[in-house]
This record gives sequence, C-alpha cells and structure tokens, in this order.
Amino acid sequence: ECYKKPTYQTGHLIEELMLLANRTVAEYLVKKQPNAAVFRTQDAPLPAKMEKFEEFCQDVELLQLPKEWMHLPATEFLASLQGTRMEPVICERLIKSMERAMYQTFASPSQGGSSTRDVSHFALNMKHYSHFTSPIRRYPDLLVHRQVRDSLDNIEWPADKKLTDLVNKCVAQEKRADDASQNSTNLFFSGYIKYRNEVLTTAIVSEVQSRRLILYLEEFGTSHEV
Repeated sequence: ECYKKPTYQTGHLIEELMLLANRTVAEYLVKKQPNAAVFRTQDAPLPAKMEKFEEFCQDVELLQLPKEWMHLPATEFLASLQGTRMEPVICERLIKSMERAMYQTFASPSQGGSSTRDVSHFALNMKHYSHFTSPIRRYPDLLVHRQVRDSLDNIEWPADKKLTDLVNKCVAQEKRADDASQNSTNLFFSGYIKYRNEVLTTAIVSEVQSRRLILYLEEFGTSHEV
C-alpha cells in the first residue's frame, strides 16, 4: 500500500517546541562553548534562485505573495499556504531554491576568536540554531548533548581541528543519507506501480524542463519525473 502520510496539529506543536529547544540550546552554547559550539546553519539563497521561485508562484496564479515575503521566516511564509492545494508544490520548490543547511563550528569573535563566519539560519530567521532534540538518530545532536553536559560542569571545549573535521564529515554523510532516502522512495514507488500494473491519479505539473516533466502526485504526496 502507498499513501500520503497524514499530518496533525499535534505534530506541528511538537515541531514548534523542538525549534524552541534547539534555539535555546544554541544560545546557551554561544556563551558556554565560544570556541567549539556546533550550529545548524543556512546561508541566504542566491537572488537569482529566489527570483525564479517568485516567477513560478506568479505563473501558477494561485498564490499571492505577501509584500516583503522574502524577509519573512520560511516557517511563517509556509504557514500562509497551509490548506491550499498548491502548498506541497510551493514548499518543494522553495526548498530547492534555498541553500542547503549544514553543520558548522566556530570561535566567537566576542570571545576573542578569529572566525567571523555567519552561523545564522536563514529559513528559520534565527541568529543561532543547533540540532539538539534527536541524538538517537543524528550524531551532531549527540555532540551538542555532550557540549551541554560539559557546559553544566563548566568544562569548555577548545577549538579543535578534529572537531571541525568531524562536523564536516557529518555534513557529507547527511547528503549521502538524503540521496539514499530519495533513491529508496523512487525505487519502492516504482515497485508499487509495477505491482498495481496501472494507477489512475491526479498530479500537478510543478516543473517543465526540456526533456521531462516534474509531477507532484497528490494522492501519494511525492514528486516524480516523466
């Protein structure tokens, strides 16, 4: 059986609480671990990509972008689409238009460090953000838990190339995991279509390319190319 995973208000509430927990921990580590705090960061998107996204929204004629929409947190912008038929398509296109989020560690200039890198998270509109709430499935969360534990004992982690290399490896492994997840979805959906022999469903054309179409299949909550 293949179907779209339902969403509930309780799920959204839990997500909001997780965001608050992650931000609170990040702000705590800025003070307690100025040379080694592990952040979840995201750069601002390239203007050309966002202009293309805005053109797409105007083309579908089903979405009126609010004034100064690019300065809204992504979560607030997406909330304005909730319940509309185009919501999943717009969300997918917006994510593709943004820069990839990653993990970074740095020495805070306010604490005498030499790094001036921006560790803010663009989509969440947060100056400091970490991944803290899922140590059972993400290794960077486990690192953050260890930093919080040591911070409570007033143990400060030094700036360490090994930690930087480890964080960079986590970024690379995350990319591999995402690719594997997408390939797995494509594989099992193809198997489902083969098993059913024929599937009649509705779809939204989310992108037109020179040799293919990207379709969002509403019944299954997934996109595929034809």
